Amino acid sequence: MRNSPVRRVPVDKPHQYASDKKHYGTAVLLVVLGAAGVAGYRYYVASRPAPVVYQGNDEQITNMMRDKGAREVIEWLKDPSNSVRGLSNVAALAHARTLKNDGAIQVMAIGHGVSAELVVELPDDDAGARQRIFAWAKDWQTRELRTAPIDSKQRYLLVDMPAGDMVRSLR
Repeated sequence: MRNSPVRRVPVDKPHQYASDKKHYGTAVLLVVLGAAGVAGYRYYVASRPAPVVYQGNDEQITNMMRDKGAREVIEWLKDPSNSVRGLSNVAALAHARTLKNDGAIQVMAIGHGVSAELVVELPDDDAGARQRIFAWAKDWQTRELRTAPIDSKQRYLLVDMPAGDMVRSLR
């Protein structure tokens, strides 16, 4: 009877067999919970959107547009209480139209009342348009002794507007 496939429980230790069954049940439960945890983690990672990768100053500009509010400058200037710092509304509209004609997707004013910056949304795949816009920005920024922007494949270009005493030299 020693080679019998039936497990014999000693009469004096009946609790040992019950304890072995508990260990097997615990092990199976841990394997099932582990597999569910791995599957849940993979689902969580796969369902999250990819992190946004910003180029240049895009993160700062995006936050500024969200916090201060951004509107297309041509529409924004229809309200007579709005203006672009250092420019008449006619000159501001002319600059916005020039940028749009050069290939800008849109030109936006930041804030309410008087906008000290304009945001130019750049085209993704038109290298000629990007070059024209950056040439305009270089000319514009260096007139006010500011650093010329560099094309780092960013989506947005922030253009500081001149102080009031620069208006005559920029027209």
